[in-house]
Amino acid sequence: MSFPSPGINERVEITVKRGGTYRSRVEDLDGALLSLAAPLDLLVTDVPDPGMELTVRWIAGERGRYAADAVITRIVHGHVSTWVVEITGRPAIEQNREYVRGGGGEPVELTVGEDGEPHRGEVIDVSERSIKAVFKRLDIAAGAEVSLRVLLESEQMTLHGTVYRVVDQAATSEVQVVLMLDADESQAQAIRRHVMNLQRLARARARDHA
Repeated sequence: MSFPSPGINERVEITVKRGGTYRSRVEDLDGALLSLAAPLDLLVTDVPDPGMELTVRWIAGERGRYAADAVITRIVHGHVSTWVVEITGRPAIEQNREYVRGGGGEPVELTVGEDGEPHRGEVIDVSERSIKAVFKRLDIAAGAEVSLRVLLESEQMTLHGTVYRVVDQAATSEVQVVLMLDADESQAQAIRRHVMNLQRLARARARDHA
């Protein structure tokens, strides 16, 4: 079977059928078989057995995410415990246009790697799967893994993501960065609420000025 697949060390999201959703990372890859790091925050009800059905998701660039059905073939216990899963269905793209997008002006702080210096910027727009922001004099390249702190409503959120595109604005020394987010479901819901609240406020202001 030939199909798109995540790369080694790439972050993925695992959803247990009729269970929870967890972050993981690809430890090894062999065709349709993926070795995924066992989630550390696993619920007791989702402790795996061979044959357990999953959905695995990973970034498909700016188009959205791939989602593929999978099944656990075996559990490997070691220094890093892994789930060996077999992709059983062709990955389908969950497109970014399915997600609400909006916002702008929210303060954001970006850190490259674990020990990098934080860079302060401003959100241009955000959805539950991606964020576009602008920074001053930021040296960064596509593919970099980053962490973000962003204030949405009154909630300070810490998100992780991967730089998808960088656009230098030489005239202003500004850099626009598009990041694909690795948001869990609770974070995605918070982003949706934020964007939809802003949309409702914008519609209310439009009615008031009509």
